[in-house]
Amino acid sequence: MAGFGDKAQAPVRATKHDTVYGWAVVDIGASGAATVTSNCGITCVKNTTGVYDVTFSPFPAQSTSHAYISLRVLKSAAVTVANAVCLAYDLSAGTAQFKTSLNTAGTGVEPASGDQLLIEICGGYTGIA
Repeated sequence: MAGFGDKAQAPVRATKHDTVYGWAVVDIGASGAATVTSNCGITCVKNTTGVYDVTFSPFPAQSTSHAYISLRVLKSAAVTVANAVCLAYDLSAGTAQFKTSLNTAGTGVEPASGDQLLIEICGGYTGIA
């Protein structure tokens, strides 16, 4: 099975680099309650209807650091949700907030019990800070 570093066909190399990758599978239960079933130190808690708060290990704040947060709907049997959109994030604080919706412009929609979400966070730095 290919690892995370194998995803790029021609990965960029640097003289000095450090990459951090974390992911979490979030199972949705009754009333939209979130349970992280597979994770790398990521937590996810329901805030309001279709809005979730995420915490993770903070990334160092330096001029050469970079990171991304990817949110996806893994499974929604009844197609109650189709998108997960990031509302806000602070990488140096290790926090993010996202909403689930049926379309990108929609208001927050409650995922159904049994739905699954995926949170991926990747970051690192290159060069000398």
